[in-house]
Parts: sequence; structure tokens; C-alpha cells
Amino acid sequence: MDSTKKILYFDMDDVLVDFSSGVACLSEETKKEYEDRLDEVPSIFSLMKPLDGAIEAVKLLSQHYDVYVLSTAPWKNISAWSDKAAWVQKYFGDDKESPFYKRLAVTHNKNLIKGDFLIDDRIKNGAGEFEGELILFGSEKFPSWKSVTDYLIAKAIGTSGLKDEDKNIEAKGVADIVFCLDCTCSMEDCIKQILHNVQPFVNVLNARFKMTTDWRVRVMGYRDFNLTDHEKIINDFPFVNDANSLRKQLAQLEAVGGGDNPESTMDALWYALKETDWRTGNCHKVIVLFTDDETLPVHKDTIAKFGIAGAPEYLLQQLAENKIKLFMFAKNSKIYDKFESLPNSYIKLYYDPQTEFDENVNFKELMTEIAKTVSSEANEIN
Repeated sequence: MDSTKKILYFDMDDVLVDFSSGVACLSEETKKEYEDRLDEVPSIFSLMKPLDGAIEAVKLLSQHYDVYVLSTAPWKNISAWSDKAAWVQKYFGDDKESPFYKRLAVTHNKNLIKGDFLIDDRIKNGAGEFEGELILFGSEKFPSWKSVTDYLIAKAIGTSGLKDEDKNIEAKGVADIVFCLDCTCSMEDCIKQILHNVQPFVNVLNARFKMTTDWRVRVMGYRDFNLTDHEKIINDFPFVNDANSLRKQLAQLEAVGGGDNPESTMDALWYALKETDWRTGNCHKVIVLFTDDETLPVHKDTIAKFGIAGAPEYLLQQLAENKIKLFMFAKNSKIYDKFESLPNSYIKLYYDPQTEFDENVNFKELMTEIAKTVSSEANEIN
């Protein structure tokens, strides 16, 4: 359970599930036998298809809410209880990657369930007395999945720190974002803070990009290139465009080693530049770098692979020519000072970054501001 998200329940029949699709599979003889009680037909729930837009809505809303299925099964249809579980596993998966993994409750008393929102098409079985807000699916206010998702996403974003004027921005920009993170031991708390504040970051991007797929983000971790080969780029993940996938990438970063000062930040930036599959055209290309130590010179293997000069000025030139927007949060040093000349970038240098990251940096505000800047500039490029 993610304590930072509100709890959202989905009813099944005529909300996630198209009940009529199961009825259509029955013989006329069976329909006549079970007239006025079709939900008691054995195994009828195994025949049903998803309601149009339901699966996409779940995927979308699971980025903003802690989601569960809350359904009722007919008391006299024993197979319905297991059929509903099988249906959820069939259409949403049966492993830990499923948004509904071990998140199915079947009850005739929905009013006893704790939560913030319930999407249901009726007020029966305790839905009308649910302690949170009932989203009455199929009503005049919520006639479709689009109306439901628009409402609930606005609710979620409204609690993430966005101003009202930020919520209805027409966004057509394209952005590719790389988080380039120092993964030595002293960076452990910083990485955790970034991980814990993924949702505000994604909320801003989604609000500004109107839930399109116009933004992508990936994570790259590094340490000291002078160590063994497997220590160079220790994590190099592909692009993703949802909060859960970004969290998974960040969670795989292991902050270990270091202490020998400094790290291979110049190499990591070069790899982020050259090894990223940036989109072409009007794509806003962004690297977000966090490190709490000084940098080593460019490593010989990096020079050999890319045929580059070793001076930081050459890296700066390449970043500028490739129109990379750089957010750098690093230790005050002569080499990092040079990056302040990079056009349209944000460089924040600290005399004691480890203490600043741990005690003085509000990562929720920082991640939100990065996302707002990225999305606004992406729209300007477009």
C-alpha cells in the first residue's frame, strides 16, 4: 500500500465488466430458465468482456491512486466468487506487476470498507453508505470512463501542490528526461528522496501534457570509472512514461562504495548524452544530475569509445550543440563552475551537498519545479 496515495475502489459489474457481453453468450433456453436472475447462471462471469475504456482507465488511475477491486458476488452463485478473481487475473495479470495483485475484495457490505473513492454503478450493497466519495458510474455527471478519469486525475493533482492555473494548460510538447545519479554510499538518502517524490514529478508532467505519451524518462546510475568495468555505468535503464516504472528503476539503484573522492561525473554526463536514444525533431532533451562529490577527469575508456577530447569544455560544447537542458545539483568546484555557462540550464552548487540534500532541500518542491520547467519549455519548443 502506498501511503502517499488516496485509496480508490473499482466495482466490477457494468463498471469494469460488460455484464451484457456474458448474457450474449447464453443460450435462449438458459436465459429463459434464469429470467430476472441472470447473475445466478453458473460461470456467467467467466464469459464477460471488459467494458470499453475500463482497462485503460485502471492503468491511468493506478498512477495516481492506490487501487483495489471492490465487488459483490451473487449469494446463490458459488462459481461467481472464483470467476471474479479469475476475471481480474485474466485481464490485469496474476503477478506482482498487476495493479490489482492481491487487491480484490468481495462483500455485500461495501460501507464497511475504508477508502477515499468508490466507482460503482449502483448504491446497493452498501455503496451508497461508503465512507468516502461515491463516483456513480453511468450517471449524468459520470457517463463515461473519460469523465471519471478526468475528475479523479484533477482530484489527485489538486493534492500534489499544483496551482489552479497549471491544471488546464494545453500541452503539445515532447520531452525526454534522463536522471543521472551518483550512486556512491553518501547519496543513499538523496536517491531515496527522489524515489519518494516521483509522484509529484509525474503529476506535473501529466497535467501539462494532458495524459499523452509525450514525455519519457529514464534513470542512469554511475560511480567511479577507475574501478572495475561493471562499476562504470551501473544502471542504464530504458525510457518509461509512468510513475510506477520510474519508481522501479530508482529502487534498483544501490548506493554503495565511494569515499575515495571524487567520482566520474564527466563520463556519466557523456554517456547520458551519447548513449540515450533521444527523439528527434522538436524534442526537449533534459539531463537531471545529482552528485555530492567532485569529478574525475574524463576516463580513457570514454575517450576511446566516443573519440572525445578530455576537457570539460568539450563536453559543454557537445551539450550545447545537442541542445541539452541540464539540471545539475553538485558540489561547488572549479569544473562544475564551468557548467554555469551552459545556455538555458540550471546549475545549483553546494559547499556541503550531502548535508544540504539531507537537511535543507525540499525534494517535493524541487521535483515539482523541475517538471514544471521541463513541460513549459517543451511546449515553447513545439
